[in-house]
Order: sequence, then structure tokens, then C-alpha cells
Amino acid sequence: MKKLILALSFTLLFSACATVNKQAFNKEMATNIKTLTITRQDAPEKYGISIIAHPGLNFGLVGGLIAAADMESKSSTLTTALDPKITKLRERLSNQLISELGKAGYTAEMMSHPDEKDPVVLINDLRGKVASDGILATKIYAAYIAAGPTTPYYPYIRAEVALADSKNGKILYQDTFTYGYTFPESKTVHLNSRPEYQFNDIDQLVAKTDLAREGLSKGVEAIIGVVASDLAKNP
Repeated sequence: MKKLILALSFTLLFSACATVNKQAFNKEMATNIKTLTITRQDAPEKYGISIIAHPGLNFGLVGGLIAAADMESKSSTLTTALDPKITKLRERLSNQLISELGKAGYTAEMMSHPDEKDPVVLINDLRGKVASDGILATKIYAAYIAAGPTTPYYPYIRAEVALADSKNGKILYQDTFTYGYTFPESKTVHLNSRPEYQFNDIDQLVAKTDLAREGLSKGVEAIIGVVASDLAKNP
């Protein structure tokens, strides 16, 4: 039952009806933000596999459990093949954000945290506990997603980002970004992946680990570029 709940939660979370909180960068209220603490999730990375229209989901509870078990098994296979110690998407995200935001006029440092919390919740937890002017909290999910059992897998990155004044907790910027697989009518800021990052099946993903890893890494880079542009002090 737990596997089925996780599978259904994934579908609901990333569907078009999922809530996406947005706040355009408030430059006027951010004039005092010169130093940033960028958070990084410290939990072990996993790379999911999702088949949106998995055949098992059409056959009640038992079919749903079979579908969930199949996707969980494929996710484990992909995670092992890509090896989180090599792929390091969260490390890439925080390190590249520090670099790009430095170019955008900030002095930034990284703070790791053990939980996969909502960025705004994490900001509230850290208020008054950092020396920087602002807190930039992030949360990312990485996967390969197929629409059905015989359709290609596309890379997928979902990144939630929020910036707040570290003293008063005021949210100065917030958005959710996605890359790769497209959910129709999604409310996120969406970035497309290149055609070479499509894979016919899990076997091809595992056989071409360097390319599969690159497909996810390019998504992180693309999202960082948009965030840094959004937060630039002198665009």
C-alpha cells in the first residue's frame, strides 16, 4: 500500500493542478541583500523512474501495487547506474548557484541540511540562525519519465526555489522550475531538454549512463541560469 500511495502522490504532485507559489523578485525590498546563504539538501540522492500511464494503474489496488513496485525497482536500477556519488546534482546546484550569483552581484556561501523540506519551511527554520542578509532555499527532484510503457523516457528536473530576508523572513522571490518531460498546462517555469536525452527504455538508460547523467545535469544548469538572471542586481 505504501508503494501505491507514493506512486499516486507523484502523479498528483507533478500534475497540472499542483499548486505553484510564485513571487517575482522584489528588487526594492532586496536592496540590502548582499550576502546569501544557499541551502543544499544533504539526504542521499535518488533518481526516479515514472511511467505516467503505467498499465498496472488500470487494474485496481493489486495492479496499482504492481505498477508502483515496477517503478520503484526501475528507480533503484537507475540510481545505482547513475551513482549519486558521481552525478551529485544537489552539489552541482549549490556550487553553480554560488558561482553564478557571485557574477550577479552577491557573496554567497552554502549550508547543508539533512531534510528535504519545502523551501519556505526551511527558511523559517533558519531565520535568525545565519549571518547572511538573505537565505536562498532550494529543493530538487530528478527523474526520467515516460508517458507510457512503450514511449521514450525524458529527463525531468523539478526545482523549487525561494529567497527571503534572513532577518524578517519576508519572501523576496519564489518560483518552481521544471525541465525535460512536459506536463500539459503545468504552472511551472518550464525548460525543454534536447532530443539526444531521450531513451527508449530503462536498459538504454543504464547502458548510456554518461549521456543519461548529462541529461539531468544540463537541466540543473539551465534552471540555475534562469534563477541567476532573475536575481541579477544589474540585469
